[in-house]
Amino acid sequence: MMIKSPHKLVVILALFNVLMVCAETTEHIISVQGVGEVALENTEGRIQTSVTTLDPDADAALNRNSMLVANIISELNGVGIDTADISTSRFDFHPQYDWNDGQQIFQGYSVTNGLNIVVREVSTIGAILNLLVDSGATRINSVGFGASSLTEVRTQALQRASEDARSKASILAAANGVNLGSVIQVKLVSANALHEAAVGDVSLSSGPAPIVPGTNTYRETVLITYQLSE
Repeated sequence: MMIKSPHKLVVILALFNVLMVCAETTEHIISVQGVGEVALENTEGRIQTSVTTLDPDADAALNRNSMLVANIISELNGVGIDTADISTSRFDFHPQYDWNDGQQIFQGYSVTNGLNIVVREVSTIGAILNLLVDSGATRINSVGFGASSLTEVRTQALQRASEDARSKASILAAANGVNLGSVIQVKLVSANALHEAAVGDVSLSSGPAPIVPGTNTYRETVLITYQLSE
């Protein structure tokens, strides 16, 4: 008959005690993702416009373009658009060619200067678009809408996301015969997720587009871990 070493028995008992302690202290938890959305009225607009000029002389093309852009900025300033709300989005200068009977024919130098414009009073968007056309803009690339202040909206969205997570966790806990306990951990999954309404690529040749600011949806997503109890 084989006799076990007392040292081995001590080790086995020690491991058994450790496993018992771990089993007793294991936490039962649940992690749930919550989403909170808040609809908000658009209070400002953003316009992307551009001026393109073409001339056989490079200097003439540049000078003509610069004059038109300067005129646009001056007209915008005149109706209350601050210079700080006007910025260059792109600048392009290149020779332009056409093809005729397999031959490349020089048409002139093309210059395009793009502008981003923030309009603080969303109700004036239509008038600003007309002003841009009259002042020399050759294309309205896009019109977007947003809100200037999101502090209160963000707070509401986070509250709703937290409530959504707790509601889901309560349903899951009840369905599995356990009780929902206290919050162990909170993680912010996504922030400032603004789903923006926009009117894209508005061509001037098609006439003025009807501008309807509409509303946006601000979304926050959180991941919350709760303790569970029997």
